[in-house]
Amino acid sequence: MEEELVRSLKHGSPGEVAAAVAEVHSQYGQRLLHLARRVVGDQAEDVYYAVLADLPRRIQSFSPRRDGSFGGWLATCVHRAAIDAWRREKRQEQREAPHAEFSQELLRRHSAGTDCLLPDDPGEAVAEREERNALRQQVREILGQLSDDDRDILAAVDMAGLSPSEYAALNGILPETARQRLSRARERFRKLAVRCDHIRAWLAGKGSLS
Repeated sequence: MEEELVRSLKHGSPGEVAAAVAEVHSQYGQRLLHLARRVVGDQAEDVYYAVLADLPRRIQSFSPRRDGSFGGWLATCVHRAAIDAWRREKRQEQREAPHAEFSQELLRRHSAGTDCLLPDDPGEAVAEREERNALRQQVREILGQLSDDDRDILAAVDMAGLSPSEYAALNGILPETARQRLSRARERFRKLAVRCDHIRAWLAGKGSLS
C-alpha cells in the first residue's frame, strides 16, 4: 500500500495525486496531528495541513532506501515542520513582547474606540481626571487612524481578552493569520501612539515600553 501511495504521489495524474493525498490523510492524519500537537499545541493543524498540501513536492525527494518507511518519513516531515513553527513563534514572541504589553495595557485601561469610558473616581483630583481623559481621547484618535481590521482585532484580543486562536475561529481564518494580523495591528498602534504627548507622559511615568 505504501508503495502504491508513493507511486501515485510521484507519478500520478492530478486526480490520482489528489486521491493519494486524501488517502494519506485518512491513514496517517490522526497520528501526524498528535505528533505536531505535542510540539506546537494549537498550531498543530496549521503545521500538518501545510505539510499535506506540500506533499506532492516533498515526495519527489523521498527514497525508501535512504528514508526508510513512508510513514516514518511523513512523521519526520511533520516533526521538522512543527519544530520550525515553534522556533518562529518564539522569535515572534521575543520581537513583539514590548508591543503586546504596550497595546494591551493602554487599550484595556482606556478605550476600545467607542464612547464607553472607565467610570470617574469622585475623589480623583481634577488635574488627574483631565489628564486621564486627554489620554483616552488620544487613544481614540489613534484607533480612528487604523483600519477596520486593525481596530477589530485589537478590541477583540487586547480589550475583550480573546486569544488569537479564538479570534481566528470566530472570523473563519487560520490562527497563524490571526497572530500575524494582531502583530501588525499592535505595531501600527504603537508607532502612532508614541508620537502623542499625553501617551509619552504616561509612558515616562511607567518606564518606556517603546
